[in-house]
Amino acid sequence: MKRAFILGLGVDQTNYRSAVQGILDWALRGESRYVCIANVHMVMEAYDDAAFRQIVNAADLVTPDGMPLVWVMRLQGLRQQERVYGPALTQFVLEAADREGIPVGFYGSTPQTLEKLKRNVQERYPSLKIAYLYAPPFRPLTPEEDEEVVRAINDSGTRILFVGLGCPKQERWMAAHKGRVHRPFLRYFRAKSML
Repeated sequence: MKRAFILGLGVDQTNYRSAVQGILDWALRGESRYVCIANVHMVMEAYDDAAFRQIVNAADLVTPDGMPLVWVMRLQGLRQQERVYGPALTQFVLEAADREGIPVGFYGSTPQTLEKLKRNVQERYPSLKIAYLYAPPFRPLTPEEDEEVVRAINDSGTRILFVGLGCPKQERWMAAHKGRVHRPFLRYFRAKSML
């Protein structure tokens, strides 16, 4: 897979089909991986913060969510690059998880939003197993709380974890939990079509 660099942030040449297949393969093999969905905001956060840039560049997959990123990638020679829009990728991954019988989980947001998301996802994908939901408090977790969260995720049977904490918090969380959470995880979007 080729990676273009935009102001120092690496973005992978990919499309929906290959991104979904990669995530499914990691889930089926039980590999701890993380996926970042890059847009202009993320590029600028990474430009301003070298530590954050390193976190994103260490991701197993970085998809181009925004068209400006796609245009720069095309200018760098990746002429066939298309936009991999975060809300659409989320839905394609959920669709594939439903089809393959892969349990998913959601981490982030508020309890009310998660419940609404759960209802709507189950309405759209009735046989999809949602094995984990957690809305963390709006403060840093203590080490003990964090350890309990990791244990709960791993014990839940979740094979793909969607993380929705907002950029750059969610990317930092994913990087800090790679290897501790035993499944792949990626940022998710509260797309209007799912709420």
